[in-house]
Amino acid sequence: VILDIMNQGLKMKEWQLCLQQLQAENKIPTEYKNSPVLLNKLAFIYMHAARSEEQHAKYIKLAHQTYAAALQKTENEKENYNSIKGMAYLYYSEYIGYNSLLFSNKASWPISIEECERNADILYEKIRLHRPDVLDLYRYAHLLYMASNNIHSIQSFGEIMEKRKKAYIIYLQAVEQYEHLQEKEKKRLQRIYIKSCYGVCRCGLGLIAKRSSLLNELILLFDFQPKEKEISSFEMKKFSEISHCLKCILREECLPTDAGDIIDIQTLANREQIIARSWDVYYMIGKFYDYSLQYTRCSDPHILYEKAEKYYKLACEIDCIRRQNKKMASGFKHMYMGLFKLYLRNRQEEAFYKSWNTYYYIIDFDDSY
Repeated sequence: VILDIMNQGLKMKEWQLCLQQLQAENKIPTEYKNSPVLLNKLAFIYMHAARSEEQHAKYIKLAHQTYAAALQKTENEKENYNSIKGMAYLYYSEYIGYNSLLFSNKASWPISIEECERNADILYEKIRLHRPDVLDLYRYAHLLYMASNNIHSIQSFGEIMEKRKKAYIIYLQAVEQYEHLQEKEKKRLQRIYIKSCYGVCRCGLGLIAKRSSLLNELILLFDFQPKEKEISSFEMKKFSEISHCLKCILREECLPTDAGDIIDIQTLANREQIIARSWDVYYMIGKFYDYSLQYTRCSDPHILYEKAEKYYKLACEIDCIRRQNKKMASGFKHMYMGLFKLYLRNRQEEAFYKSWNTYYYIIDFDDSY
């Protein structure tokens, strides 16, 4: 009977009603405490009930207690693994919640952001070394990437880079594991696959960039040509992996592969994607060619320059159209900065001013621009 109520609650997503029927609104019923199967399901229900702001702290505390009780009672390897995965997800979702606009009052949350990051890291590392699935790998990589960007955390540059390197490797593992799944499973996990590919691109491009802000300023202002050390085979491999993931995103999101094939940019700009936004995808492709131009030895750099310019401009056009049409836009201006810097770095003054004059009256650039 208990399992029937739980399964019905999971099916209907009526978490509060389910907890009332189980008489588990305020505490874990005594008769569940020796059953890891019931405890894991109850903890999962508490986690969903915690999505209500006024009940968040209460149900997260109960979910934590329930997973902890399940871990103490578990002898069966499968149920132990389920309890670890459940607890890892609890810490992960709370950490992501701290870094999002979810709920205004986070002071009352029962688990600190530091504890969430630390414990999620420990548990996901255990899962990764055992038998992770695509979702576990994506969540672990995303946790590490988010933690590397946490401005409220005191961490050295070395710590930040280590987290990003590990995040990149795990994003890539998620992509590779997905690509070996059966078609039915692929359909179920398509959104996670797109997010993992996006993670590989965003994280990987960040790892390739080697120049400091000061060096970038010297290049822009004085046409200073740095002596680049030769790119390693490991870094060249990154270019290949990022290129693969960019193609996968374009395919999964049904976006035109070549900017030259786009006839109706208005339709493209107003279309919605599953996960990856068209303007961000084309910005990343522009960045990919821009970094190829800056950091690799190429027999014909002009081709890379033209491709970087083409995709940056496409990203700017899409963003511009969406803003003018009052559609959801990124709110960021990185695609414009990418295009402007490309022109400045290559001393294309006329092209720079032409683009500046095109976008200046539409995009509200602040003084630093």
